[in-house]
Amino acid sequence: MKKQFLVLGIFVMSAVMLMAQTANEDIRAAVNSLTARLTSPIEVSVGDFYLDGTQSVSGLSRYLCNRITAHAPDNDKLIVVPRTRGIDRVKTGGTGKGIIKGTFMQAGDVVYVTLQLVRDPGGEIIGTKEITISAAELKNLNVSLLPDNIVTPGGAVKLDDLIEPVPIPNVPVNPPVNTSALKIAAWPDSDSNTYFDGDLIKINLESNQNCYFKVYHIDKDGKMQLIYPHGRYTDNYLRANVKRTISEDPRNYLVTAPFGQDTVYVVASVQPLPLEANFEEVKISKNIIDKINRGLLIAGDNVQPVETVNAWFHYTSLAADYYDETYSYRKPANMTETIQNIRAEVVRHGGTFNGNEQGGAFYYTGVIGNYWVAGNMFTINMRRTGNQLTTQITRGSGTGYRFAIDMPKNMAQAVQAVRAGIEGKGGNFSGNEQQGNFRASGIAGQYNVADRVNITISDKPTLIPNSLIEKEVRSYFNGY
Repeated sequence: MKKQFLVLGIFVMSAVMLMAQTANEDIRAAVNSLTARLTSPIEVSVGDFYLDGTQSVSGLSRYLCNRITAHAPDNDKLIVVPRTRGIDRVKTGGTGKGIIKGTFMQAGDVVYVTLQLVRDPGGEIIGTKEITISAAELKNLNVSLLPDNIVTPGGAVKLDDLIEPVPIPNVPVNPPVNTSALKIAAWPDSDSNTYFDGDLIKINLESNQNCYFKVYHIDKDGKMQLIYPHGRYTDNYLRANVKRTISEDPRNYLVTAPFGQDTVYVVASVQPLPLEANFEEVKISKNIIDKINRGLLIAGDNVQPVETVNAWFHYTSLAADYYDETYSYRKPANMTETIQNIRAEVVRHGGTFNGNEQGGAFYYTGVIGNYWVAGNMFTINMRRTGNQLTTQITRGSGTGYRFAIDMPKNMAQAVQAVRAGIEGKGGNFSGNEQQGNFRASGIAGQYNVADRVNITISDKPTLIPNSLIEKEVRSYFNGY
């Protein structure tokens, strides 16, 4: 019996102790498959994930961003770099980079996700992989497929059609001016275009020429409002190739309920733009969008039109009960010690902890979360408070932790049992009777065999104490 418990030690540590997350492991495998054609490493960033046929983002967009950013560094052909956005430029020379992006759609009880690794510049598709996720699993993970205010995918399509302006013929201006080469880009300070209740949104702008701009907000009800320039904030001049962040008046950019998808719409011109005389909020219509793009007053006097270009993006606000990562454990026998260890880990990160053996909440730099006990399960939720994906809350501070367990009598059979157990749950295992590597459900490690089986933990969720991991492994060897 003892020979079989190497699999139980490692497998329970990585698959039983943590709730099986099939979607997470499928995403990891998909990221690896995207690099099949690569012969050398490539720098990649993680891009947009839209509802298929639209530019709508949701909780699933954020989930995909988080999971791909977590798994990509483990692939030796991918060098993950921070995402950059701005105006499109012709790029020459240097080593090409890549972007991982994708789309998703639901058909019946299944959600189809298509991931692509695309070369930048050039747009060549390096790899494509489609995975399926059950709608039930996303529901269990509290991951939403659509923004709260969009009922069906068709509603998202209609909203895009409404906002995307029809081509506007050249409008006579006096004096004549050529703005055909003017480009304007607008994007939020969130890598996944998602925010939470109480977040402040920063709007980034960049153009390839000196120009003037106006920023509009379109809310969940289709009401449109000029938010910049506004009030005493009147500097709407944008210098060429210099990113500008619009956040002067935070009252205009606070995320509050009700939650769902909103839109930021930007127009720009090389000529000064006329300001709306009494433009507070109106029902959006195609006619209004067209007028804005012509630089006309919505309810104005005789104003000379100017030629403009435009850019826009959707962002989606999520309720406070959405978390980036959820881990469920078998309830430890000694909850008092477990909570003390988690409290110590939070404090070590400079955070605060308030809770007991039944439940509680915690905060440390960049992360907010809670935990609770229900029956024989112990669950931890974590969410980053920032919206950039340059760091991952999954990766624990105790990596490099080492311990040893007694060696099974038949190591060959034990290794095969380990492989079957981990791969059967969607994890990854490579090894033999001397050494190997394993990864499943957020925990990764290596082992080597001498007089004992020596285990090193290389990756784990931040708040799982090392003592808990070791105790779980050892508990399956005692008495055999």
